[in-house]
Amino acid sequence: MNVLSSIPVSHCGDNASTCWAFFQGTSMASPHTAGSAAVVIDAFVTRAFRTYTAEQVRSAIVNTAEQGNLTSYLDGKTVVNDVQIVGAGQVDLDSAVKAVVALGPVSTSFGAVPSGAGQSFASSIRLSSLTGSPLTVTVSIQDPADAANFRTSATTVTVPANGSVSIPVSVSLARGAAVGDYQAELNLSAAGAELALCLLFV
Repeated sequence: MNVLSSIPVSHCGDNASTCWAFFQGTSMASPHTAGSAAVVIDAFVTRAFRTYTAEQVRSAIVNTAEQGNLTSYLDGKTVVNDVQIVGAGQVDLDSAVKAVVALGPVSTSFGAVPSGAGQSFASSIRLSSLTGSPLTVTVSIQDPADAANFRTSATTVTVPANGSVSIPVSVSLARGAAVGDYQAELNLSAAGAELALCLLFV
């Protein structure tokens, strides 16, 4: 994704009064993410008058990111959803400052699996409240119909006002599964509204 940024006016000719150019990569991602974190911390502290961990701030940014709007550099039109390429998606700062639940870790990788091994792996995701109040959330997994079966036994959990609660997640790979990446989405919602999305991949 290209980001329009100001650059020294000397780069645009003798008569230029302003100067702009498109950039991408960590040169743009790092300062934008750092700035987003600063805004989130300020909003959280103002809202609840408490301190937050780096993991909670990161989760507010990552787990509320927009998906499905990042496109291929080849044509600028084809939507790319591969977590290995786009990560969690595009930062949505408005949603980040309104986040009410944090996840740790913000995404879960089950690692590399030998092709065709037919193995299963289990892990867990920790949920904590960002509001200082208990929160009841509905848990679901959106899993494509492929050789990897991602699942959780949690359906509804109550996140305590202080502290955290863990939910189990697992993946089973079909024996003979083709070489490649597999991913699914863990969704948290309350009253029909999406609260956070966590990527699971192997």
